Amino acid sequence: MRFFGFTLESGQERVGLAKESRSPSGSGASPFAAPGPKGARPALLGVLVLVLVLATGLAALGLKALFLSGLASAALAPVAAALGPALAPVAAALGPALAIAPAALGSALAPVAVALISAGLAFFFGARPARALESGAADFPDLSEILKTIDASDVTDPSLTLVLREARKGDRNAQYQLGWAYENGHGVSSSKIKAAKWYMISASGGHKLAELKLKGIFDSEGVTGVLEAVKADRHFEEDLAALKDLPAVIADKVPVIDGKFAREVGFSLKSEELLAAVKIRDAKAMYNLGVVYDRGLIPLDDPLRATRWYLRSAEQGYPGAQNAYGDRLLKGRGGLEANLPEAREWLVKAAGSGSLPAMFHLWELSRLEPRIVSPEEGLDLLKRSAEAGWPDSEYHLSLLFSKGDGVPVDKSAADKLLKRAIRKRHAGAIRERISRRL
Repeated sequence: MRFFGFTLESGQERVGLAKESRSPSGSGASPFAAPGPKGARPALLGVLVLVLVLATGLAALGLKALFLSGLASAALAPVAAALGPALAPVAAALGPALAIAPAALGSALAPVAVALISAGLAFFFGARPARALESGAADFPDLSEILKTIDASDVTDPSLTLVLREARKGDRNAQYQLGWAYENGHGVSSSKIKAAKWYMISASGGHKLAELKLKGIFDSEGVTGVLEAVKADRHFEEDLAALKDLPAVIADKVPVIDGKFAREVGFSLKSEELLAAVKIRDAKAMYNLGVVYDRGLIPLDDPLRATRWYLRSAEQGYPGAQNAYGDRLLKGRGGLEANLPEAREWLVKAAGSGSLPAMFHLWELSRLEPRIVSPEEGLDLLKRSAEAGWPDSEYHLSLLFSKGDGVPVDKSAADKLLKRAIRKRHAGAIRERISRRL
């Protein structure tokens, strides 16, 4: 996802609560921070182990193939001919018998060889799943609590229902099968986070394939991000309980960009309807709840509470939530520490779905850390979002043209962009116009 060639969506960009549903983006896989160090392993030892197990496996498989080919019977034929007709029946009987024993030995060794080869490859290529668990051990959620937090309401397939029942009883194979089903979208909607939870439970009981699968998710999604998502889901009931004292109606005004002008549109949400949608984990409702917290419309006793609602919505591919969560990571807000690489991944997802503020935030990121987003890519996104009418982008691009910062000085373009941002009541643009007149 290093290419920033986004296709801009036409229409309005709304600031605040989402009134219209927007399609989730892509696979929902969240690129997070890279996993922790895997620990040092002597390279030479890995090579020797790999060579040894490969040689053992190939020898066992070759033994089976050799004797199954009937070479043992053929080798006995000259003996039988030399000893005479009297011994021919004995040799003929011994030939197949002697051929069966090595073949059986080869069959017995074949699974062992496959296991040894798999173990050697895992060792050599760093597939040490236990290390994946250890790398996040400091903040790793209590595995005994995970079963209580898994929402299995989407398991409706009859075969998976039986697997779920056994998994809840503690069957490690059933837990692994559910993890695989979620990872691959087999009978349920694909969810790397739910897959990781089931793999964690199964792996905690020593299931090796679950450990390998969990290691793969950690490598692709990032240990920190997966664990944060697991913990966010673990707090779902707690965050839901915190909403018990909501007012019957939540009302406020939301600034809406309509063409070249900005206006405020009143809105009201019935708490009963909002809660009903949140309980079934509706992505738009969870995003709106984060906005309600952000705007101070309901008390916020824990800054992470709003962040968790954004994250839950973002995991379902909701662009507004992906942008909000990415902006928190970019600026270290909402109870999070700044994490620029992880912020980039969430903002790229949102921008890929046409989010104009996400494009603007990616430009901000390019100014903070050009190794994560190049200045050229950042400037291109700033121009695209400004052309589409995002006031933050119009204002900042106006400043760039005025100062010749990364672009040629163009006073005319700077004035046009500043006027457009002023018409949308952008506070920075208004201050800039006042300062120029003084």
